[in-house]
Amino acid sequence: MFYILRYVDSSGFSNPEKYINLLRSQLSPFELAILLYNCMSKYSSTSFNQLVRRHGLLEGIDQSDIPVAVDKQIIRHLWLLREKRPFNDEESMLIGLPNL
Repeated sequence: MFYILRYVDSSGFSNPEKYINLLRSQLSPFELAILLYNCMSKYSSTSFNQLVRRHGLLEGIDQSDIPVAVDKQIIRHLWLLREKRPFNDEESMLIGLPNL
């Protein structure tokens, strides 16, 4: 998924959101939840998280789609990753990302 997002992001398409919407439409609610957990894990990269955020891949996820007990930290991650803007310093510290 990272390579698809990176390709669409750097390709210069006149309407990149069309391709992002095609990708997002192929993901089930549970796959979106896994994507959220991936973005929160220590194994995810900052560049992948930024692409997920920039292109709004988590726009379709709902709290009820997350298959385990939801705590405030998970919800905070979800809302931060849904916003289509760079992380500020405080947000980076909250979710364990290096300052960009």
